[in-house]
Amino acid sequence: IEHLRDRRIDTLSMGEKQRVAVASVLSMRPKVLILDEPTAYVDPQGCEALLESVRELNEKFKIAVILVEHDLQLLARYARRTYKLEDGRLHEVDVRVETAEKQPSTADFSGSSPASGKPLIKVENLSFAYQGDLFVLKDVNLEIRQGECVAIVGHNGSGKTTLAKLIMGLLQPTEGRVYLRSREISGTKPEELAHLIGYIFQNPDHQIFAGKVYDECLYGPRNIGIPESRARKTVASLLSQLHISHLEDREPINLSYGEKRRVNIASVLAMETEAIILDEPTCGLDHVNIRRLGELIKRLNRQGKTVIVITHDLDFARAVSHRIIKLEQGKIVEHVRAKSSSPLVRLDPLLKLFISLLLILTSFAVKRVEILACINLLLLLAFRLGRVPFNKIMPVWKRFLLGYPAMVLILVLSQGVGEGLFNSLVFILRFQIIFLFNLLFVYTTDTRKLTRALMRLKLPYFICFMFSTIMRMIPLLSEEARRVLDAQRCRGFRVKRLIYPRNWLPLVLPMLVATMQRAEQMAISMKVRGFKMS
Repeated sequence: IEHLRDRRIDTLSMGEKQRVAVASVLSMRPKVLILDEPTAYVDPQGCEALLESVRELNEKFKIAVILVEHDLQLLARYARRTYKLEDGRLHEVDVRVETAEKQPSTADFSGSSPASGKPLIKVENLSFAYQGDLFVLKDVNLEIRQGECVAIVGHNGSGKTTLAKLIMGLLQPTEGRVYLRSREISGTKPEELAHLIGYIFQNPDHQIFAGKVYDECLYGPRNIGIPESRARKTVASLLSQLHISHLEDREPINLSYGEKRRVNIASVLAMETEAIILDEPTCGLDHVNIRRLGELIKRLNRQGKTVIVITHDLDFARAVSHRIIKLEQGKIVEHVRAKSSSPLVRLDPLLKLFISLLLILTSFAVKRVEILACINLLLLLAFRLGRVPFNKIMPVWKRFLLGYPAMVLILVLSQGVGEGLFNSLVFILRFQIIFLFNLLFVYTTDTRKLTRALMRLKLPYFICFMFSTIMRMIPLLSEEARRVLDAQRCRGFRVKRLIYPRNWLPLVLPMLVATMQRAEQMAISMKVRGFKMS
């Protein structure tokens, strides 16, 4: 992962993040190393490199390694002893025997002959870049026919999930077009496609909204208008097929990772869409449930459903799909970096902090509308100079725009039309200055440079580190909120419903849970890596 050393963490794929996390712990050379599903989301090449590094550290520095893993083949290759946890009891097993007896075979999952139906999804000259300086997809052309099962494979960061999100309408192409049934859908909102394409996200926590498993599975069908009786019958059947009927009254957020994954699959399949996209569906599943998932995909495919599987598991891909599409650097997917960073990125972080305070103080000292409007325009130009795409700030901006009319109405009613309109305009312009500059600072400031700059002021390392950590959390939490909303929209939820407070709970609750989990995970990670709060 040397090529990632200057990349921002929040721009990495799930597999790349996983490898960075493992590397950060390995660098400490602990006496005992516990790895909990370290190969989840990691491509085969990265998996091999990761586990070879662990083995080398084990032999060279005598580090004891405890590996928690579902993949029996990995355990057979790397573990000296294997213990199986079953019904709360631990007992030693011969992993070679377990592998031979229980690992699913390709023949078990062999699919039907490739579909010859009409094109359902078509991608033409599709390119996509993050932040204007990193192309993930470049000139991708792809056609998926009705009733076909297609697997998309590739190394971490190759653009597999990005391609799926472009098809689903969660991202808009930098160049090129996406068609569904010969109709261009570039620019179509995902909630308008939710009755046609189902999408199962990589992280199961991003797709859980209800208090009970049964209600979670009914959430999507109700949003897209499937009759209640039919939806309930479908949900009951899916819970049975995925062997989670006994969980229907449980809170999904408290389930294990593998159980959450099966709940996600059931909740999306219950929407009865023509096509379904499964992003890393086997992560967190044991060999028994991988077998069941393969059988379910085969059955859905026989019924005429189009299935797109994004996976690192090549055996699973070969078993369930008619064809495999590989995204790799050089041919249809490539990473192209900008030759130079923007002037705002190169600007000293302390100078940006000083400008930020100066602008905020100026906005509160000045009450002339024209001056405040000019500062807002200058900040918008700064976004252009900093190469921060407006699609990064528009989703957040829209949320605040919804609240402005209410504020204007309150001030007009309390202060009169003339004074109320003037004061509300001044407030909005001031708020915009604070909001825009903070966003600009976050997106154009390297947290490592900020930490070093603060340390030049002789501030304690703890304060410098915590400040930069908060800076990193802002885009991460923003991304978390966006993913929750994306998952809602993929299940038929319409954003305009947010004007009614009763619709806030399914959105706010997962965001709060995700925020608390993120904070807890960071605190635990910092503790196990020796960070002291002093």
